[in-house]
Amino acid sequence: MSIKGKANVLFDKGLYAESEPFYLEALERYQKFKFEVEINDIHSHLSSIYFHLGDHQQADKFVKLVNALPNKPSNMLVKKRVSEILSLIAGKRGQFDKAYQYQVVASALGQQLIDEQKIKENAYQMARFNSVEKNRENTILIQDHELLMQQKELFMKEKSSSIMFSTLLVGLSVGLLLLLISAWMQRNQFMKQAQRDGLTGIFNRRTGQNMAENEFIQAQMFGESFSVLLMDLDLFKNINDKYGHATGDWVLKKVTQVISDMLKPTHIFTRMGGEEFAIFMPKQTEDIAVEFAEVIRNAVANINTRFSGHDFTVTVSCGVSSLNMDDLSLDPLILRADLALYNAKHNGRNCVIRYNDTII
Repeated sequence: MSIKGKANVLFDKGLYAESEPFYLEALERYQKFKFEVEINDIHSHLSSIYFHLGDHQQADKFVKLVNALPNKPSNMLVKKRVSEILSLIAGKRGQFDKAYQYQVVASALGQQLIDEQKIKENAYQMARFNSVEKNRENTILIQDHELLMQQKELFMKEKSSSIMFSTLLVGLSVGLLLLLISAWMQRNQFMKQAQRDGLTGIFNRRTGQNMAENEFIQAQMFGESFSVLLMDLDLFKNINDKYGHATGDWVLKKVTQVISDMLKPTHIFTRMGGEEFAIFMPKQTEDIAVEFAEVIRNAVANINTRFSGHDFTVTVSCGVSSLNMDDLSLDPLILRADLALYNAKHNGRNCVIRYNDTII
């Protein structure tokens, strides 16, 4: 378990004094790499720890650091946490009006977090929907609509019982109808969100990394392997310049097709941008990832480009890295794989390089 993970476990158990040194050690490590999200999260936890330990001066110090952050979604959770601490401090000082105001702010931030989480969860689920799921949703929507119409008909038959009952019936029917329409429009909106790359059909960078981050957390929790394979098409700009962007698009789609046919269900195939791709490989060791990268390299080199209308060679350079005990997020793995890829590019291209400590 990571240092911060141990601190979180102790904190959740109310062992504030025991969790403090772990948070401070984790904070020192994160500050070296400027991981702002993790730094802000630790600041908010330390404000709570020092409040519960009775050190209000230290608590105020970390509260101010968090309150100085800009109001954006990534900072909502830590701002909610310090608002709750400010409410408790104000209550301790007998400033009940301020305590109430801070609690109102914390509640509002909590609701925003819930709404944001719901949006992310819905968007993630919609990215995985297939045609069967879409048909199922349409069927449910039709059934809901039919049920609503039946309820409306039943209520309308009883309308004559009283004016008040009729008014209630109409209001309920209209409310249910608006709720149904709102849910239908929201579902359509999520379906239209760009979860996949428009040209190749694989996951775009945002979706792929979010999914990989979830798998990375699982790997950390259960002590499993996790590898990252970054790929970049060699001299792709020359293909675009010489044969045109239509041929370049053909190459991107063809390479994607060839690689997709070799993937396992657990692999997360992502277009990182331009001619750069990534395969996030949960439960795969670095040796397996390197072997797989070699298979991909050979398959790409054997692509018959004559079907594009031109005759040329396509090759790919690969960089591989795997999970270390000190990794606190997915970013260090991607960085190491990128360094290995850069090394492959400068060692003649069309090769696979695994990251090691000599690569800078």
